[in-house]
Amino acid sequence: MGFDLGVIETRKYAEEGVFFPVLHPKTREPLKDEDGNEIKIKISGADASRIKSAVEERAAARKALEADAKPGEVVEYNWQMREQDIIDDLVLLTEGWTDNVELDGKPLPFSKANARLLYQRFPEIAEQMSVRATNRLNFMQTSASK
Repeated sequence: MGFDLGVIETRKYAEEGVFFPVLHPKTREPLKDEDGNEIKIKISGADASRIKSAVEERAAARKALEADAKPGEVVEYNWQMREQDIIDDLVLLTEGWTDNVELDGKPLPFSKANARLLYQRFPEIAEQMSVRATNRLNFMQTSASK
């Protein structure tokens, strides 16, 4: 009997996405609504084809900016640009979230615009999702919790 490599495939689940609980920044416990239901965000993995395409497009655009720069002009890639890249990537990878997410006392339904707002306002949530999206083990069939 052979070993079926399909059981360790991560790309399939990276494309589909997995729900991950949002953790309290200090206690690391899952955030829960008043009914005890966890707040979860569905994230695709860093191996998803759409993120690879977006990264390539961004690199090409930056290369074009450098090529268009005047002689001696330095095109700087600063921390704000890096932070924006991370947020852009996370928005692209975010597939949805549970319907119990609220912000400032109002429901926050999933949309790409609301995902951007969430990650810009809460870098601790952006960091959690970024770490999860880049860990291939999170997208193995045995660990995937859809």
